[in-house]
Amino acid sequence: MIYDKAGKGYVKKIATYYQFYTVRKAVERTVKAVLYGKKPEDRRIGVVWHTQGSGKSLTMLFYARKVLKIPEFQNPLLLFITDRRELDEQLYGVFANVLPIADHVETIAQLQETLKKAKGGIVFATIQKFGRRSKDEEYPFLTDRKNIIVIADEAHRSQYRQLAQNLRKAIPNASFMGFTATPIDYEDRSTTLVFGDYISIYPMDKARRHGVVVPIYYESRLPELHLTNEFIDLEFEEISERVALDPEEKEAVKRAFAKLERIMLTDEYLEKVAKDVVEHFNKRLMEFDGKAMVVTISRKVAVELYKRIIKQPNAPSIAVVMSGNKSKDPEEFHEHIRSKRELKELANKFKDPESDPKMVIVVDMWLTGFDVPCLHTMYFWKPMKNHSLMQSIARVNRVFKDKPGGLIVDYIGIADDLRKSLSKYTLEQIRETLTNIDEVLVLLKEKYDIVSSYFSGLDYRNWKNLSSEELARLTAQAYERVAKDENTKKNFVKNFVALKKLYLLTAPHPEAIAIKEDLAFFEMIKKMIVKYSVRRIREISRDLEKEVSTLISRSISAKEPIDVFDLLKKDKPEISILSEDFLREIQNLEYKNLAVEVLIKILNDRLRVKVKINPWRYKSLYERLKELIERHNTKLIEVSEMILRLVEIAREVRKAEEEGKRLNMSDEEYAFYSLLLSYPNLPIEDKREIEEIAREVAKILSGVKVSEWKRRQYMKARIKAEVKRVLMKRGFKNYSIINKLSELIVEHAAAMT
Repeated sequence: MIYDKAGKGYVKKIATYYQFYTVRKAVERTVKAVLYGKKPEDRRIGVVWHTQGSGKSLTMLFYARKVLKIPEFQNPLLLFITDRRELDEQLYGVFANVLPIADHVETIAQLQETLKKAKGGIVFATIQKFGRRSKDEEYPFLTDRKNIIVIADEAHRSQYRQLAQNLRKAIPNASFMGFTATPIDYEDRSTTLVFGDYISIYPMDKARRHGVVVPIYYESRLPELHLTNEFIDLEFEEISERVALDPEEKEAVKRAFAKLERIMLTDEYLEKVAKDVVEHFNKRLMEFDGKAMVVTISRKVAVELYKRIIKQPNAPSIAVVMSGNKSKDPEEFHEHIRSKRELKELANKFKDPESDPKMVIVVDMWLTGFDVPCLHTMYFWKPMKNHSLMQSIARVNRVFKDKPGGLIVDYIGIADDLRKSLSKYTLEQIRETLTNIDEVLVLLKEKYDIVSSYFSGLDYRNWKNLSSEELARLTAQAYERVAKDENTKKNFVKNFVALKKLYLLTAPHPEAIAIKEDLAFFEMIKKMIVKYSVRRIREISRDLEKEVSTLISRSISAKEPIDVFDLLKKDKPEISILSEDFLREIQNLEYKNLAVEVLIKILNDRLRVKVKINPWRYKSLYERLKELIERHNTKLIEVSEMILRLVEIAREVRKAEEEGKRLNMSDEEYAFYSLLLSYPNLPIEDKREIEEIAREVAKILSGVKVSEWKRRQYMKARIKAEVKRVLMKRGFKNYSIINKLSELIVEHAAAMT
């Protein structure tokens, strides 16, 4: 029992039965871990999984009061860790009202000093305080005390990356415990492997039966606007945390995000959603007074939706809640960007059922650690899944007066992911998912043996200390081992992905950390496969996409792939200039598979661009290259012959580029020149005159702005007339030829824009 300060008075709060038994069991586990734990695994206290709205913060407070009073702990230090500042401040606020000894640290230096010197008490900090102040700095060892207990709130999120390793390096003898409401990310990491077995499970279905939370209902609105099938597989709310395997992969994710945002920002789409939200919420208010929250994909969408909602008849009082910087953000954002004090005032008003606003539009803020009991409706216009979705929908499950339940309104199509997310947190599913860490370590060793066997006999253990040229030679040798054929490359990538999953499950266990450097080397070779690949193999592509979103850990900072040009002891050449010296050195390169991949990559990238600008000159070369690649993939051509054929194509590409330069023509001028030369029965044979026509046509088109092509039919007609005049002026008399040529030229010009 505690007395919590509330305004001018105090509120008596008594533990529920499940909180009472949870604390008692957690204290027993803590005694065992702190006093008798010899190995890191022994100092894992366990995980408390209590569903959202079940009083998790109070359970932590009850636990802390009990643990501080255990004499055998000799004045222990309890370190409460969260991964978000707003959660940190919220949790500290709960404790500060009851336990004055609670301390809140603001900087890395303050945290380090506190851990070194504080004898006991309670400290609150974010996991980011265990980051490095500079790139080259190693996080220091702070203390070997055994009576430090680390309690991680929302333990499913942050405890798997480099920051957690820094934490365990700084206080290696500490004991660890996790609190979470959404505990398991099934495929890639397990909360229990990091913090130990479950201490207590209080799932959503049990909380509902006991009246601790209200039920949540689902309603789909405007199904014709749902975008799930095309976009839901991308977890846009986590996009800033993803590390792409290469720039192309990263840009692909960004383009998909931008495409979704563009669709949402169309006037018709915004008007339909705004109108429906207002009409729907007003009907809800007729049944039960309360508040609503609209979740959108971006700040831009939030602001534009706000503009449409306030114009609707009988629109509720509404505010946009978002972060920002008035000195950097667009002016239309400024009225919605608030100071910390203003944001707190708005939060208090929104929590008050008698105050405005009735509705808020959010992007990321207020979706976790923000309790508004009178909130009964949430409108989702943002793709979400797994723990992010679970935490968000729980905003409406708080008990309030005679509130019958919370309602989730779906405008984007989260139904399938909602069902999948809920199914993950049933008791039966959890029991099936529990895995002993020793079993995972056995699998890690097995998969490591498989991946390392690709490089048997190759001394790569000391790769970090090699010079650039030595490392280039080593990675080239390693690449040869995995690039024998497409099947070998595919299997290597699959095995590496599996190994990395197991590493993420077991890190920061010492046996996992022991292979960290080797894993970084393997990742370099994997990146070389990606870098030199021009084929989008579906099986590999799926694995790579998965890595973009879930598997790239900050704990494994592999160097970028070593470039083949280091082996040639020269600066990277301009790819447009495939010099004879370069081709000769590539042919003589010791590593033939690597030579093939480099040439394919250079030629494919170059011709893919060139053929769009000048198909008449480069299309046949591009088709020859694709045919060669197909023969190479099906092993119908030897590697040595493949190199010879690629060099032949490279020389012809170089010859074509040099011809354009010799004629002093731009790419566009050379394209029209090639078009005219390739046209059958051209009435002009003088190449100099053809050059002049090409230059004149290019000059006409260069004056056309990209925006003007939007008026497509009008622009095409005008430019076609001008091209016809040029051709007639130059002596073309056959109207059929003039018409066909001008049509070809205009169509190509439009395609190039």
